[in-house]
Amino acid sequence: MYYLTEIRAVDPEDGKVKSWAGPRIWADSQEQAMEYCQRNGLGFCFILGEFDSEIELREDILWLN
Repeated sequence: MYYLTEIRAVDPEDGKVKSWAGPRIWADSQEQAMEYCQRNGLGFCFILGEFDSEIELREDILWLN
């Protein structure tokens, strides 16, 4: 299954700490996903949890606020 990651870093535009989506990691457990990150230079990524499903994008909808 996939595990979602997050990257927290200082935004150079305004100097504030912000969160960005990190890579999806394929692993059998959260521990294995963390080990993968450590072994592959992604130790700065925070494991959020299991990736459950995607929401299908419908481009024919116009969203108005």
